[in-house]
Amino acid sequence: MGCGAIAPILAIGALDLTRRAADLLARFAEELDQALVAADYRPLGSGESA
Repeated sequence: MGCGAIAPILAIGALDLTRRAADLLARFAEELDQALVAADYRPLGSGESA
């Protein structure tokens, strides 16, 4: 039937989705790290007892 071209197209599409997911995960991890660092910049002894 000539369906040999469909498999490579599906593989390329799956790889593209994997790269996008990896990029999104890396971006999320970077933003989370920045948020945690920003949240840690408060002066010691700001009224809270440790």
